[in-house]
Amino acid sequence: MKTSLLLSVYDKNTIEELNRCFKSIHSQSIIPDEIILIIDGPIKDALSFEIKNWCKDLSIKTFSLKENMGLAYVLNYGMKLCTNDWVFRMDIDDVCAEDRFLKQIKFIRENPDIDILGGNIKCFKKFPDFFSGRIVPSRFNSIKKFMKYRNPMNHPSVFFNKNKILDIGGYPNARLGQDYLLWINAIVNGLKIHNTKEVLVYMKVDKNSYSRRGLKNIKYDTYPYFLMYRSKVINFFELLIGLSIRLTYCTYCSMRSIINL
Repeated sequence: MKTSLLLSVYDKNTIEELNRCFKSIHSQSIIPDEIILIIDGPIKDALSFEIKNWCKDLSIKTFSLKENMGLAYVLNYGMKLCTNDWVFRMDIDDVCAEDRFLKQIKFIRENPDIDILGGNIKCFKKFPDFFSGRIVPSRFNSIKKFMKYRNPMNHPSVFFNKNKILDIGGYPNARLGQDYLLWINAIVNGLKIHNTKEVLVYMKVDKNSYSRRGLKNIKYDTYPYFLMYRSKVINFFELLIGLSIRLTYCTYCSMRSIINL
């Protein structure tokens, strides 16, 4: 099975993040056949130089955008540049767990009916000091129930059938929560989703992670619930529960970003 890895980098990413990410990819037992790296707008010369160095050790194909276009645009653009049907996702500040790619390829070979495969994550502020994790349900029926109130997948861990994703329109053009909206559309359109029970990715979480999910962006964070209500995935009572859960979470994130816990 030939695979691609889709990544993006922008000006706020650091050399330390990029090197940590690429080292974790380089140390894998199986490495994707190509790495599509979208440079989302102008970046610092030092970061560009470091990317060129990594192109010597990894099969990286870089594509530059003249201005910062945002994650949804970048991922849809990048998917169309991937030459293989199956695509891994992660962010440039994430770190692959040991044998991440091997485990997911093996699972898809054994379960060819699955269209999107994810897994669990551990979080860090300073690698490798992990302070929490995010466990998501594995089986399809549990994922559908969980989705009514929370994002049922960890986006940096996913491995998906590119053509199935493009057939349903790709990532919705939203400011936040593009992945949550995509999983909703995928399930509504009959795609099969599964999560392994293993930790596949280590994800960086910092003050900015909380500020993006704070009250200032609540209208974007609550949109998935209205989409599910319009699509008849949830009823009105479930909509109210979902909105109250999200309001509580956004309030918590705002407090975390203010006091920098």
